[in-house]
Amino acid sequence: MDPQLATGVGVYGLGKESILGRKQVKRTGIDFGTMSVKIVHAVGSDRIERITHLGSRNWDRDDEESAADSVRGLLKDLGLSKKQLGRVAVSISSPNTIVREVTVPAMSADEFRQSTPFEARKYMQLQESDSLISDGQVLVMNAKPDDEESTEMTALIAATTSTDRAAILSILSRAGIEPEVIDTEPTASLNALLGTRVRDQEEDDAFAPAFALLDLGGRRASLYISADHGGFMSRTIWEGSPPSSDEESEKEFIRTIATRALETLTFYRGRFRREVSEIRLMGGGALKPGRSDALAKALNRNVETFDPLRRPRRGCDRTRRDARKRAHVRDVMRPVSMGG
Repeated sequence: MDPQLATGVGVYGLGKESILGRKQVKRTGIDFGTMSVKIVHAVGSDRIERITHLGSRNWDRDDEESAADSVRGLLKDLGLSKKQLGRVAVSISSPNTIVREVTVPAMSADEFRQSTPFEARKYMQLQESDSLISDGQVLVMNAKPDDEESTEMTALIAATTSTDRAAILSILSRAGIEPEVIDTEPTASLNALLGTRVRDQEEDDAFAPAFALLDLGGRRASLYISADHGGFMSRTIWEGSPPSSDEESEKEFIRTIATRALETLTFYRGRFRREVSEIRLMGGGALKPGRSDALAKALNRNVETFDPLRRPRRGCDRTRRDARKRAHVRDVMRPVSMGG
């Protein structure tokens, strides 16, 4: 099997494909963050119904064998064998991985997918010799006045280099794991949020506010914003070493994150004409006491820590509501992050 890059198919999205009958399907999501690797294992029929295992372990991204040892060790800690993993999805994150919403001339979905490598290169600083892995999804045909036929469409493209994808596959191969799906960090994270989001059925898509995730990883902070029917944006707003534990370092960190987040939110409002009223925090950095309150004050918005186990999507089996009680957890349980 040669897994391809996917747009928006993470551990929650694996259940969207047609599955015969009501057989309980096992799914595993693996996230390689900047400092730790996380694994979440779940079961369900046509969607995630129960999370059974969740844990994390530090890893060395510069040493493939050591990274593979971290994966094997985490599986051992969780009591999971490779045969129990079922369908595996892994997220990928690197400076050469992008997800962009673009406006392009109208074409078929197949034609658009064939054009994604050329479209992606417009937004990536690469050498001509760098090989790309890309995918795309048509979101909507842009409306034209007077019922004229649309000549443009809005679409999502995701791309990474063959080198970055090969590095992740090599680590997993050393650990004896073969993934079915490779997802990008932003789409995997937003997919997890959509898996728990309860939406007002009477809400008008044209005026509904956008939703945002602020992923506070160990060495990188990223802001992901999306809205129904288009309006996707992903930006890295901070990179560096974790702030010291003293009060002044924490205040400076909050100021930096808030300033860059507000710049991004202002740009988003100007481009997509949508407001972001609430922000969810995820990643290991989201768990620092007092950080969500400090960011809420600095951003003048409601800021809460995102917990994918807390609330099921409307219509989902309620067993996920108390999944935390039944989950087999090792290390410190944290929000499922695709970038921390």
